[in-house]
Amino acid sequence: MQGLKLNLNMMRRRLLSSLLTALLIAVTTVFLLLYPGLIQSAEAELAAAYDSIDVTGWIINAAGYEDPTIPPEIYDAILSSGFIREHYDVSYNVIAPVSQVIATLAERDAEFAALPYEEQYLKMKRQSISNLPLYATGSRMYGLNRADADALFSRLVDTIEWLPGYSEELFSGDEAVCIYPADGGAALGDEVELIMRRANPNDEWKDLKREYMTFKVVGLHGMNAGGNRYNVYCPLDSLRQKLSDPKWKFAIRSFSFTVQNSQELDGFKEFLVGLGLHENENIRAVLDDRILTGTVAPIQKNIDLLKNLYVFLYGLVALMGFFLCFLLARGRKQEYAVMRMLGESRLGITAKAILGQVLLCAFGIAIGLAAMLLLPNKQEGWFNAQAAGLVAACYCAGAAVAVLLTVRVDVMTILRDKE
Repeated sequence: MQGLKLNLNMMRRRLLSSLLTALLIAVTTVFLLLYPGLIQSAEAELAAAYDSIDVTGWIINAAGYEDPTIPPEIYDAILSSGFIREHYDVSYNVIAPVSQVIATLAERDAEFAALPYEEQYLKMKRQSISNLPLYATGSRMYGLNRADADALFSRLVDTIEWLPGYSEELFSGDEAVCIYPADGGAALGDEVELIMRRANPNDEWKDLKREYMTFKVVGLHGMNAGGNRYNVYCPLDSLRQKLSDPKWKFAIRSFSFTVQNSQELDGFKEFLVGLGLHENENIRAVLDDRILTGTVAPIQKNIDLLKNLYVFLYGLVALMGFFLCFLLARGRKQEYAVMRMLGESRLGITAKAILGQVLLCAFGIAIGLAAMLLLPNKQEGWFNAQAAGLVAACYCAGAAVAVLLTVRVDVMTILRDKE
């Protein structure tokens, strides 16, 4: 208790320097408590940028301007990688509705045209499928994984008349159903028979694959089948199952996607390189990360700068606190000498001096914490015991060193010193 009173009296005699020291300790405390919040704010801004900016990508034809021919194994590998959030996939094959083929044969052969439709159908079935007139039609069966995967079909969605129980959600399944032109001669619920061939067989005519396939009509779209050009749409998985025979050479013809987590973009790029999509002669992967890079690069640079300065600033604060208390304690050496002359031991003087600095430091830190409580919009979890402890340790260490260096000197030498 006597030591406490003595220290308080010493502070009163040097009130201005004590107040300035406490104020500096308070400012230092506030700074060290606010600084981590600057880094947290920058990191939150960076995370928000990653969350709000989508990175999209797609597979292109590296050998020309036609749609790419993406092997199923590449397509499956990308989808199962965990890097994809949304994807838009299209495959297509050339088709000819049986009714359209019969109509074409009737135009070319008057005797065929005179036959009843049932006989026309049977006669057509007896012909080799490879000799039927399929090339001039330009009709296609499109397999989509979602209604908005194809730009044209996404504009037709509002025109579709659905069979009860069906909607555009059918594209996520694998049922053998289709959406047919409203003027194509089929009604909802009908089974339509199509002749299908590979979409691009020009390089392998000898192995041309054709087959009769049947789909149930569950929707009628409003695009006219003008010029006998039929656009028919079905679920992608349904088309893939129909063309599962390797001779069909099933491929995805359009594949675009959105990256699941933009922060894992570098990992995704490495994955694509592992698939060889940076140097493949036929297909290449393209990622559009220009907006993301332009946004996050300055934020990341700011974060790196703040983190690099953190250690330096901590060291600067530590040195400043040490030397401030060192000088403050050294300024009281005359008082320490008088206490020695009055019979106080070196250990007692050291203890009382350090106690005084602890009290002064605690007062300054308390002011700093009070100021933090009054600050608006401070970050959550702003209190950092390590920061407050660093301030206290540095200031008290400076005072302890100064006192120890002072009290070990002869009393008369201290009293004669004019510093």
